[in-house]
Amino acid sequence: MSLLKSSPLRRRFAAPPRLNREGPQSLKPQADLSAARYEEKSDVSWAKVAAGVGMACGALLGSAGTAAAAPPAPEIQVEIDAPEVVVLSSSIQRVDLERKTERECDTDSQGQTVCHDEEVAYHPVAIHAGEGVARDLNGNLFVAPQLVARGAPGEAVVNPSYVEVRGPFGSRGRLERERDGDYRTSGSLFGNYDIDVSKNTVEVGERGFFGSSWTFEVENRGETTRINSRYGQDYDLYKHGDHADLEVSGFFGGATWHISNTPGSTTIEYPGWFSGDTTFTYDSQELERRDNGWVTSRIVVGRETGHPEYTVKDGGIFSSSLSHTEDTESGWTDRAAGIFSSSYRYRVEGGQTVPHR
Repeated sequence: MSLLKSSPLRRRFAAPPRLNREGPQSLKPQADLSAARYEEKSDVSWAKVAAGVGMACGALLGSAGTAAAAPPAPEIQVEIDAPEVVVLSSSIQRVDLERKTERECDTDSQGQTVCHDEEVAYHPVAIHAGEGVARDLNGNLFVAPQLVARGAPGEAVVNPSYVEVRGPFGSRGRLERERDGDYRTSGSLFGNYDIDVSKNTVEVGERGFFGSSWTFEVENRGETTRINSRYGQDYDLYKHGDHADLEVSGFFGGATWHISNTPGSTTIEYPGWFSGDTTFTYDSQELERRDNGWVTSRIVVGRETGHPEYTVKDGGIFSSSLSHTEDTESGWTDRAAGIFSSSYRYRVEGGQTVPHR
C-alpha cells in the first residue's frame, strides 16, 4: 500500500504501495445496519509501535513456525443485507475493476512539460456492496475476495465504531461512527469524508470549504445492488446463488464481470476481447492468487508473540516479501518489507473482523 501525497483529497491516503494488478460486518449493528456476521474485534489500547511509510499489495506470508495441523475446510460468507463500511489492511487482495488515475505533469531538462497518468492509491476505507465488490474512498472499484471467504488469511474490520491509524512523522487518520450510525473521517491519512448510512444505502461525500460534495453511493435494491459514482461509471451487482454478475453500461455497449465464490476459491472472469480471469485458492494458512493462470502473489500465515502475521509475497520462483501485516491486541500493524520499511499502526474499536476464523 511510495510516499504519502496530500495534494488531491482523493489521494490523501497514499496507502502502502501494492502491486498494480491487485489490489484490499457491523459493530454491534444498529437497527438500520446488517446483522452482525463476523467475530467482534476486542477493544484494547495500542500495542506495537513502528515508523515509516509505504505498504505493498498482495498476499501475506507468515513467519516460520505455522501450525502443522491440517487446516479446517474454509467456508463462504456471501449474504450481504445492506452495504457495509470496511477498513482493509495491506493483507487484503484487490482485483481492479475500475482503477482511478490522475494526470501528473513535470518539467524535463529541456524545460518541456511531460505528463503521464498515475494510478490513484488504494484507500483503506471502502464500502462493501456484496460478493467482495467494494469501492474505496479514493474511488477505486475492486473485488476483495477475503471479505466473503471464511478461513482465508488476511485482516479487515467491518462496521467498526472507531478506527485510528498512525503513520510516519506524526501523520494520522480517523474513522468515527456517530450516534446516528453515520461515519466521519479526518486526518491527513484518511482525508475528510462524510459517510451517510441508512437501512439499504451508504452515501459518501467529501468535505470541503463549502460543505460536503457527493462522490458515490451504494444502494441495495433487493435483487441488485447499485454502485453510483459522480466521477465514474455506474455498476449493477446481481446475485445468483453461488455466483454474481457485475454489469456496467457504456456508450459502445455493456460489460459483465462474473464473480464465483465457492468454499476454498474465488474466481473473477473479465469481459472484453482480451478477457481473462483471476483465481484465488486458499485454506487457513495460505492464499494463492493466479492472474490468467500465472501465480502472481501468495499469502502465508505465521505467528509471532501469539498473534497471527501475514506476509505478502510475489508469485515468482524466487519470491520476495512485499508487505507484512501483524495482528495486535488493539488492531493491526501494516508495514512494507525491508530493513528501512515504514509502518502504519491501526487501533480498532468495535465491528467484526474478517475473514472470520
